[in-house]
Amino acid sequence: MQDGRLESQLSRKELQDLRNKRTGLAIFQISWILVFLVLTLAHLQIRSQSPTWPPPGVEKVGVALPTMVTVGLIASSVLARRASRDVKEGRLESFLTQWRIAIGLGALFVVVMALVWVMTPIGDSGQYGILF
Repeated sequence: MQDGRLESQLSRKELQDLRNKRTGLAIFQISWILVFLVLTLAHLQIRSQSPTWPPPGVEKVGVALPTMVTVGLIASSVLARRASRDVKEGRLESFLTQWRIAIGLGALFVVVMALVWVMTPIGDSGQYGILF
């Protein structure tokens, strides 16, 4: 919606544009859900065919790091939702603060995951090495 107007007050072209944007967003979200689903199924398939987990030669990851980055990602999501609410209510300063922290936490998550990916000795052979 533009300028806070209700959908019933939009012109035919504006309404069609809004529907196209919503359809595009739905397709984008569904595609990422499918990527997550396929990666999860690949992980389960590899794990079910391995006699031990993780595969020989790969160190087991502790629970501290994954827990910390997950908590950071959840906190980022909460802050983004609060920031969205604040911008709707016209509290720009609060929005900017929370939005910057949310972006920072999300960036930190990506950096930590990239470091874990680079530092994990996986080898080139087998399904695990190919997927990772």
